[in-house]
Amino acid sequence: MEKLSRKILSLPVLSVNEGEQLGYIKSIVVDPAIKEIIAFVIDQKGWFKEDKIIPFNRVTSIGENAVVIDKSGTAEKPANFPQILKLLKSPAQLINSKVVSTTGKALGQVEEFWFDSSGKITKLEISGRGTEGIWKGKAALPCEEVVTMGKDVVIVADGAEKRLIPSAKHLRTTMHELKSVTTKAWESTMQTSQKLGQAIAHSISKLAEEEDKITKPGQPEPPGPTEADPPLPSQEPVSPQEEQKEESPNPPPPESPAAEETKESRENKE
Repeated sequence: MEKLSRKILSLPVLSVNEGEQLGYIKSIVVDPAIKEIIAFVIDQKGWFKEDKIIPFNRVTSIGENAVVIDKSGTAEKPANFPQILKLLKSPAQLINSKVVSTTGKALGQVEEFWFDSSGKITKLEISGRGTEGIWKGKAALPCEEVVTMGKDVVIVADGAEKRLIPSAKHLRTTMHELKSVTTKAWESTMQTSQKLGQAIAHSISKLAEEEDKITKPGQPEPPGPTEADPPLPSQEPVSPQEEQKEESPNPPPPESPAAEETKESRENKE
């Protein structure tokens, strides 16, 4: 199982045989030539006690809360390990080292690294700070991309930036930002829908009011003809002479009394 370098620092070192706490992990010794952890430096308890070294191959286990070794004698003076002492005098500063490709492109700087149970470094966590917009956040770079681990800089293969793996933390941040944007968009859509619904309801209400004014629902309609009502008088056809009489505005003047007497005497003679 892979471990993170920063989580090892400051862990207590426990001895199984003696049941003692020898001190705390002060630093990690890395061999840049083989890209592996070869030892831990222990800060011992008490005043005027020098640091001691625990070779990585003597560590029994590395847990979440402690580093366990078999016995206290496992931790020795640096002088007893010439190769490790040499690396201590000229250490490879892996943490905070700049990461640059073989073509001179800056990828960021090392924040921490992962290692497996054998001490082999598997990945570097790189921060995109100071990369002039090449990428942002944090990402993991497989150790296979590393060409050289030097004192001042880590050299990686050309095109390594294309093979960076975004860290889970960065992905969570991205998902949180995406969720926030999606939530805002949804709230805006809901508000627009509510406004549209209110406008439609208002329009329908106005149309209903106009219709009420025209039809006046609830009032009785005028009654139609019933069987009890008397039938309307029928009109007979009128002759043309009668029409002329009705249309003539001036009726003939009445006959004078003298004319009436003359007419009557004539009838008597006959």
